[in-house]
Amino acid sequence: MPETHNVEQKRLLTMSDPQTSALSFLKLPLEMRLAIYENCTVFSLFLLTQTCRTLYTDINNRTHLVKRSKGYSANLKYFPERKTTNRHPILPAGIWPLTIPMMSGLDTLETDTHIQADPKPGRHVMPEALTFNKLYSRFYCRRSDEHWKKRWWCCEHPRCGVIKRRGVVSVSERDWSRPAWWDNRYCRPCNFKEYYKRCES
Repeated sequence: MPETHNVEQKRLLTMSDPQTSALSFLKLPLEMRLAIYENCTVFSLFLLTQTCRTLYTDINNRTHLVKRSKGYSANLKYFPERKTTNRHPILPAGIWPLTIPMMSGLDTLETDTHIQADPKPGRHVMPEALTFNKLYSRFYCRRSDEHWKKRWWCCEHPRCGVIKRRGVVSVSERDWSRPAWWDNRYCRPCNFKEYYKRCES
């Protein structure tokens, strides 16, 4: 009996290990993996491509998956020549990988259905936008300004979620150069929308 219990305990520990879970996912037949990708958001697909070679090729080789990105489709339409200049060495000729610059300005990371309540009253958070900023925005990291020069950033307004390029602005400058009503989580257009909304109410 104790031996059976130990075996079961080991099995549960193995299942809860992220590394083992990832390996188990890779063991799934390609058809099943593709079915899972179909239910992922564009940002989730991008994150998956950054995890390992198999997922990178799985997703980027399926144009119907990455074309769900408005930015990807626009680049494909207006800059077809980049398919040869921007290709990745592990992808076949003519296949273009999904990247952050493609998604910027056009793709919305979140929709209304993904908004979650923030612990602070009257505020909401968008999980994907928050995750994006923690991974790619300089304001969520203590590294030098020079390292984060021209880094990406996603507006966390519940009705925006657009990725933008952000220049170097020191935290102190960011704090004193904005009006008191300015929300650093939002882009300029969203801040003014919120301001005018408050003025009208």
